[in-house]
Amino acid sequence: MRVITGSAKGTNLISVKGMETRPTSDRNKEAVFSILSDQVVDAQVLDLFAGSGALGIEAISRGAKSCVFTDHHRNSIAAIKTNLEKTRFLDKSEVIQTDAFSYLRGCKTKFDIVFMDPPYDKNFIQKSLSMMDINDIMSHKGVIVCESSSKDLIEDQYVHFFKGREYLYGGTKITILHARG
Repeated sequence: MRVITGSAKGTNLISVKGMETRPTSDRNKEAVFSILSDQVVDAQVLDLFAGSGALGIEAISRGAKSCVFTDHHRNSIAAIKTNLEKTRFLDKSEVIQTDAFSYLRGCKTKFDIVFMDPPYDKNFIQKSLSMMDINDIMSHKGVIVCESSSKDLIEDQYVHFFKGREYLYGGTKITILHARG
């Protein structure tokens, strides 16, 4: 696993062994950032269920202003911090060990981009989206990127954002939601 492009291009990142982690493949990561294009530059980013932090780190490497990384697992937090040290992005990052729902419940920050790649088949995406909607955490032009099993249904029932396109890559689905701005 590596940073694909930007200021930290080619930096190898460590991944979290075991647990329920599935690092985003380089192909899927490339697809996500191709979809986001220039929206990444100067963005405030949230990487929920961050795992190794690869998506948030890729965003910073491509010009994001900052990223908040959240994960519940101690091993993930250690991996994120190591990867931020390797890429020299600690000054643009906040790493919080908490579950996504606790973080979202108290969130007062507005984000331009939110990455969500939770464990599959646990309904974490729907619950997270509902909490994001209730707390209105998206900027007026914000984008949410959800990675899920291709079998998962992501509903379009939110006040502050709407479901855009879905992309299938093998057994993985990437769903893009946009702020109603």
